[in-house]
Amino acid sequence: MSADRRKRLLVVDGQAETTEVLRAIFEPRGMEIDRVKAETNRVSGNDQEANLIVLHEQTDASSKSDDQRSAVPRVIIGRMERSQPRQASKPTPESGSSERYLSEPFHYGELVQAIEDLLADADTDQQRAA
Repeated sequence: MSADRRKRLLVVDGQAETTEVLRAIFEPRGMEIDRVKAETNRVSGNDQEANLIVLHEQTDASSKSDDQRSAVPRVIIGRMERSQPRQASKPTPESGSSERYLSEPFHYGELVQAIEDLLADADTDQQRAA
């Protein structure tokens, strides 16, 4: 990613309120925040351009289909039917991608922290690769 390109956060199937909170926090830091529907996102390939995805998981089926997404870091928000803890989970080396899970209801502070952690991890990985 070039230095003059803005980082982009993509909110998929999120509530308008979540998008507005993220815009208020991250746009002053130079990030672009976009909100899309999952169907639109899959068709247009917007996830390929995003630095991070915040996905509001609606069903178990959406979780399974999203496993085929690119390696873009993501925060998945939804009702946890997995053995995930309340706090955002840490990525595992064998997972191949960085993900954090937040169960609903969540606090915006948790979401912001998960986003900041993933962006910092991605920056560190990018510096190592350079």
